[in-house]
Amino acid sequence: MKQSEEFFRTLHTHHGGVPLAAINGISIPSSGVFDTILVIIRRHCSPYLTVALFAGLLSIATSILTPAARKLLHYLFEILSPTH
Repeated sequence: MKQSEEFFRTLHTHHGGVPLAAINGISIPSSGVFDTILVIIRRHCSPYLTVALFAGLLSIATSILTPAARKLLHYLFEILSPTH
């Protein structure tokens, strides 16, 4: 999420004033995986970030599991084929 978007979201949600810690948190870039997961869990991000992270994890899982499933099916077909 862009820092300006996060800043204005913080201004909008804190009608009595913005805490200094919140402004410091916005000005410090945090783009690590752990920070991103925390932001998603706390719902301090755009829903697009959540969808993008889910799509990325789904593509990683698919790319890992597809070759394994193909090898397993090939192995089972070799075992169960009546030509052996």
